Amino acid sequence: MSLKTNIVSNDELKDIMSETLNFLSNTLKNTLGPYGTTTIIQDRLLNHQITKDGYSLLKKIYIEEEEARTILDLVKKISRILVRRVGDGSTSSIVIANSLYNSLSDLMKKYNIPAKDLLNLLDQIAMVISNVVKVNSRPISEDMHELESVATVSTNNNQNYGKLVTEIFTKIGKYGFINLEKAKGETTYYEITNGFELPRGMLLPSMINQGDEKTCELISPYIFMCDDIITESDLPFIADLAGDVCGRRGESLVFVAKGFDNGTATFFHVNITKNQIPMIAVELAMENKKNEDRFKDLAINLGAKPYLKSQGEIIDINNYDMEERLGKCKKVVSTDTYTRFIEGLGDKDEIAQRVKKIEEQLEEKSRNESYIELDDEIFNLRKRMASLQNSMAVLYVGGVTEDAKGSDRYLLEDAVFACRSALIHGYIPGGNLLIPVLIKDEKSREVITSPFEGVTPELLDDILKCIYEAFLQSFIAVLENAYHDEQKSRERAELCVSNKALFNLKTNQFEGMFSTGIINSAETDIEILRSAISIIGLLVTSNQFIKMKIR
Repeated sequence: MSLKTNIVSNDELKDIMSETLNFLSNTLKNTLGPYGTTTIIQDRLLNHQITKDGYSLLKKIYIEEEEARTILDLVKKISRILVRRVGDGSTSSIVIANSLYNSLSDLMKKYNIPAKDLLNLLDQIAMVISNVVKVNSRPISEDMHELESVATVSTNNNQNYGKLVTEIFTKIGKYGFINLEKAKGETTYYEITNGFELPRGMLLPSMINQGDEKTCELISPYIFMCDDIITESDLPFIADLAGDVCGRRGESLVFVAKGFDNGTATFFHVNITKNQIPMIAVELAMENKKNEDRFKDLAINLGAKPYLKSQGEIIDINNYDMEERLGKCKKVVSTDTYTRFIEGLGDKDEIAQRVKKIEEQLEEKSRNESYIELDDEIFNLRKRMASLQNSMAVLYVGGVTEDAKGSDRYLLEDAVFACRSALIHGYIPGGNLLIPVLIKDEKSREVITSPFEGVTPELLDDILKCIYEAFLQSFIAVLENAYHDEQKSRERAELCVSNKALFNLKTNQFEGMFSTGIINSAETDIEILRSAISIIGLLVTSNQFIKMKIR
């Protein structure tokens, strides 16, 4: 009897995996390097985007077959993490993964070794290689001039963008955070916010006080914070506080709370419109830990001691120390979508302690091997650090059309991530050539192989050959896009490795590994290797596939 089932067998699945990975590698490698080809991408609304960014192309690829589409989705997920971490390398990681997948399959047969054991060994070797890459990296100089090269490479050799991103980082510092938004016009520009931004705007339109009829600005306001919803029962205190701060002292006042009921909203509207009291209210719902952390960060940044209503605190204007409990900043800017607290005046030591604690969390999560699931957490931790230190900027991406703005936004986003990674981890030569150079170098190879006493030299040598060839394939693809000659490209790539040099296609010359302007974050090659191993790990260790339904 022949059973109809939704299970795909091992042999069939392996063929699908190999075909899918090979398809992705061949499709994307054409975008690599300065002579990579561009792709026209059409969306459902028949708009068009022209790009040579590999990750932008990968996101738009669709495969009809369920099994192959699932593999594609896994690759997209891993690539997204890579781009968010180092700004580049998604195409290289897929090309490298494809080469490794094919060669490791042969090694499993040759040495009769289970896939899991081989992958564990590959992980260990990759960790040692990563440490050697770090040793060979160089720190970004204090003037950050190397960042211009990193940013330029990430934006497909757009020197203007390279200079612009570098200029921003020189102003906001190593842990600064850059938000990217589309500009209204054609010009690309940036603004330094120097403040803590909440993704919530003012509670009522009546709070607008600027001529643009969409913004409220308050100079040197006091800030009252509450961890719960402010209701009518709190109005006697709120009214007394507003009268003291805004009436008697002549200062402006900002209320930040989990929410405000209708009676409180009416109180604000009446007193702002009729009595011209300078105050605004901002809701920050705290149903999740991210917003709870943001609330606490803001309080520390402003030097505020919140009204802990949710914990049963009873508040009374007669024993409320305003100077002790109200926060302060130099300026507040609020629209219907965001509120910025510019240059909070919180205690510097307390802010430094909070930043240090976040740094420790960041280091711990960055070391976690399950980094796919942790990417958003790492992203938010970095943003919190920048907010606390008042080191944020908004980069407005201009363009002739919305499609042009969208394409350039992806490029600039890659550059921002690449530069941040280089500032933290240092830089190395680009082109994915450093790892092949290290594997061929006698001293570095000795360091790489020394921890593996229980592994046969033959197996270790074969694995290193696989890694060498996989990374070399990535650089060969860059050269082949220029020469359209595979043999010539391979010869030139191998010449680069043997001479410890990098061939610059723009100048048509060999350049020293650390004198070339083609550089990237040291973490880029490390993350490319990790991503490639993650991809093949998911594939090699899977031996069957269960579909949603039987065809």
